[in-house]
Amino acid sequence: MLTDYNLSTMMTIKDALEIGRHKLSNSKVDRPKLTAELLLAAALGKDRIYLLAHDDESLDEYLKAAYEVLIARRAAGEPLQYILGKQEFYGLDFLVSPAVLIPRPETEAIVEAVLKHAASARSILDIGTGSGCIAITLAKLMPHTIVTAVDISMAAIKVANQNAKMHGVSDRIDFLVGDLCSALAGSYDVICSNPPYVAVEEKELLPAEVREHEPHIALFAPEAGLSIIKRIFLEARQLISPQGLLVMEIGYGQAKQIENASGNLWKINEILKDLQGIPRTVLASPK
Repeated sequence: MLTDYNLSTMMTIKDALEIGRHKLSNSKVDRPKLTAELLLAAALGKDRIYLLAHDDESLDEYLKAAYEVLIARRAAGEPLQYILGKQEFYGLDFLVSPAVLIPRPETEAIVEAVLKHAASARSILDIGTGSGCIAITLAKLMPHTIVTAVDISMAAIKVANQNAKMHGVSDRIDFLVGDLCSALAGSYDVICSNPPYVAVEEKELLPAEVREHEPHIALFAPEAGLSIIKRIFLEARQLISPQGLLVMEIGYGQAKQIENASGNLWKINEILKDLQGIPRTVLASPK
């Protein structure tokens, strides 16, 4: 039977896809067929359309071995985005590595909120920039804006710099290594952040591929996940312009605590819900 093959056997693209799908399915990987296609396309340096048009093409030993490694990594739980080295965010491709969080669709609400409520902003600060997906997307969509992006991780800043160069906005983004706002001065029209907000005690509740592969410094925070959020409210207040806007992502169940977490320094204008109906994105203005 086809599923009894291993990748040392001579095979076509069609065979390899079926073998990969079978292995991934046995490992309970989501969307095993699509994942097998993406991994084989990556091994070949082609796109998925090529696979469909050349499904009877034979794979040489080098390509079979490369594909087998990719399948094994995904079957072991490594996120597909880290294996492929990229993830889409707001219609743009971003390089990702284990040094940065994988950009997620719900974080796109930060970009949408800035575009809707502060489209004329001249200066933006992105706290905890990670891959740079928020800062870079805003820089591309708001060409009149100067962006500052800060992260405590030098490795993350290196990834963000690569992404800024790839998208042609490196001349308008100042990337800094620092602990939240500690290295910053001046005034910003918009301050945005997707901070670590998962409670440390909830670590084991996360999916294994998140818990075991994504950077903990960007995921977890003490005080029921609110410690970094509280610091941002406090430190960002010194940097926001009088008519400025703070846009920040929060975690499940934290909306009720945001008013107190803001330290009476901010007016909470709105908390937007994500596609699952979870309050996710805080919009606030300085008091």
